Amino acid sequence: MGTFSKTLYPALRIGYMVVPKPLAQPLRIAAAELYRGGHLLIQRALAEFIRLGHYMEHIRRMRLLYRQRRQFLCRLIERYLGPAFLPAFNHEAGLHLVIPLPAGADDVAIAAEALKRGVKVRPLSQYYMHPQGARGLLLGYACVNERQCQDAFGTLKACLASAGMVFTPQR
Repeated sequence: MGTFSKTLYPALRIGYMVVPKPLAQPLRIAAAELYRGGHLLIQRALAEFIRLGHYMEHIRRMRLLYRQRRQFLCRLIERYLGPAFLPAFNHEAGLHLVIPLPAGADDVAIAAEALKRGVKVRPLSQYYMHPQGARGLLLGYACVNERQCQDAFGTLKACLASAGMVFTPQR
């Protein structure tokens, strides 16, 4: 199950499901009953876009761009904050990364301060059911170019310093 809203355009609002062949027809009927027309022209254009290989080319370009942006952000973290603030999982998937914070850090307050200064990050602790969950900041990097990233990172670093974080930058 997925959507083209994330990979192409948010307002597209076209999703898909990959199902075993025996379920395809019953699900096609269910979808026809639940969702009444309106997107046929857009669906045909999207199908043609995929058939001609343009979608795969777009995905390849975006993967490269996102990989470059993630690497740039990781270099900023390592250079100005130190390796303790690098994401625990160094994988290439996704459009976000997590800066881990010490157990006693108030990631909610840090995120609120960053937002006041114009930088939106999400506190990791809000994704846990229990208050003893990990502390950190979830940073999105997909829609931020290097210049914007550098500026926002400077602001975030100032917020972390104000919260008493100690950095061990790598020069």
